[in-house]
Amino acid sequence: MNIAQFGLLAPWMKPILIFAAISGVGFLAPALILKPLRKVTDRAESDIVNALGSQVRKHVPFWFVLGACDVAVRVSPIDPVWI
Repeated sequence: MNIAQFGLLAPWMKPILIFAAISGVGFLAPALILKPLRKVTDRAESDIVNALGSQVRKHVPFWFVLGACDVAVRVSPIDPVWI
């Protein structure tokens, strides 16, 4: 593959890297952020807190990927009319 062929991808590198970085944080968040939070919620006496904590943990990667899509589209070389 010729290095000149990457010229077409150059404007898209920033959005791709932003998407990958934010998504990566989203998949690491349950281990890094939510694990200590789980220890706190496990000590809670309320069933509501435990149920809420378990539901939030399941969807954190999805929300990070969704946010990554939003940020990547905003910095992409797409005409703002289409965003």
